[in-house]
Formats: sequence, structure tokens, C-alpha cells
Amino acid sequence: MKAKDYTGMRFGMLVALKRKRENNRTYYLCKCDCGNSKWIRDNALKKAFSCGCIRDKKIKENAKKMINAHLDKNIIDGTNLAIISSSTPKSNNKSGVTGVRWDKDREKWLASLKFKGKYYYLGRYENKEDAIKARKEAENKIFKPFLESLKEE
Repeated sequence: MKAKDYTGMRFGMLVALKRKRENNRTYYLCKCDCGNSKWIRDNALKKAFSCGCIRDKKIKENAKKMINAHLDKNIIDGTNLAIISSSTPKSNNKSGVTGVRWDKDREKWLASLKFKGKYYYLGRYENKEDAIKARKEAENKIFKPFLESLKEE
């Protein structure tokens, strides 16, 4: 069975210009909308979207965001203020409370806290409410004085 020729076809930002066979594999020289050219295997063409310029652009954007967050003074003493002052847990959080998770190996709720690069183990609990209580008490003991000292400045 003869392999399909993709020459002239568009795949996202890539246009297949030239076909070559090498080591029993088919490659296409593709021109990206950004101007770069790149050889791509035929089986990867359908999944390809760009030459890598989109990924590189996103990496640069994320780096800028991190730098801006630091410049905006959201990070003080290695602590991201947006994270410790936020009450919204991450989207993958099952308990509804940041720092409280289900330990399926031990079948208990685990409470923990991270502050200034240090991990605080707060214990494992039979019920979620006790783990949440431990987390809230630790937040008041550790986060609250830090946040209040910043208000005084």
C-alpha cells in the first residue's frame, strides 16, 4: 500500500512542502506561518500544529507572568501572597479546602501547609472536619501574623 502524499496540505500553522524517505520513514519539510521550516514525520503531521513557536511563545509568556508577579510584590520572602490569602482551592481539590486531602493509602484525611518553602505536616484525621480545623488553626498561627506584619509596613 502506497503512503498518502501530504505535499501542499496544511496542518494547523504548517504547510507540507517537500517529502523524503529516510530509514524506512517518510518525512515532510514543513513551513510554519511564523517563517520557520522543520522536518516532521508523516505520522506526527496530523497532530502537529506549529514548528514549536507556539510552545516557545507560551513559555515566554509564562516567564513574563512570573516575573511580573514578583515585580508586583506578590512574592515576599519566597511566599506568594495571592496563594496564602486566597480561600479558593485548586480545581483538582477534593476536600474543598486548600491543604486538606484524602490519603487513600492510609484512608485518612491529611492536613498540611507550605510556607516560605517549608512543609508543615499537620496530621492525619479520621474525619474531614478535624483535618480542616487543623489546617485553619495552622493558617491563623502561621499565615495571619505574616500577613498582618505586611499591613503594618
